[in-house]
Amino acid sequence: MTFYRSVAIGVSALAFSVAAYTAQAANLVQNGGFETTVNPTKGQFQIVKPAFWNCPTCGGTNHTYTYIDGPGQATSKVGGYPVYGGTAVPATSPQGGNFVQADAGSIYSTAITQMISGLVIRTQYNLSFYQAAGQMMGNNGVTTELWRVKLGTDLAKDSPLMTVPSHQFQPWQKVTMSFTATKVSELLSFLAVGTPNNMPPTIFLDGVVIETPEPAALSVMSVGILGLGAIRRRRAEPVAGV
Repeated sequence: MTFYRSVAIGVSALAFSVAAYTAQAANLVQNGGFETTVNPTKGQFQIVKPAFWNCPTCGGTNHTYTYIDGPGQATSKVGGYPVYGGTAVPATSPQGGNFVQADAGSIYSTAITQMISGLVIRTQYNLSFYQAAGQMMGNNGVTTELWRVKLGTDLAKDSPLMTVPSHQFQPWQKVTMSFTATKVSELLSFLAVGTPNNMPPTIFLDGVVIETPEPAALSVMSVGILGLGAIRRRRAEPVAGV
């Protein structure tokens, strides 16, 4: 087997691995931007009904304060409670389109969930999403907000805590975390957590993505092929004195 043929085989293998990784890295979350809904926004989660997402206790006692908003609707009194911020928060997230608005007080918050399929057991998955925070109009005082996120049996993880001054807001920020799968299908859940109950603390969610990190083998292969190239260059260099 010639050197050139060896390099060609190596490059082909790398290309195949890149293609496999690209397919594997597709978002495993369906409707992660909450764009597909049964009914129009703005409205309660259980009425708007975003496709593939569930809210098991939405609509029950106290748990009616989770909404699906469209662009610019967070400050609208129509269909749900408005937050301070005029047209500034959150008109739309970096993801664009619809987003979740939730009361994060412990009395009123409830988890929204989606069953994630196509997982590989003992594989670590990257989760990312956008969060923002505000305060219901007509209330006063500092509030705090975060998302408590869980995938399957892995330990729940909290997003960065946001602190909202009275009558203000915290703009959209991207959050990343990782989880390890223990089953091929596991439940993803987001629970709004905030203080104090009576302000109320309000948190937003959009752009939920789950994908796998780059396989280590792909990096090793890349280094190997680069090494082959270096060897070939050394072979091609003239020997001193010849």
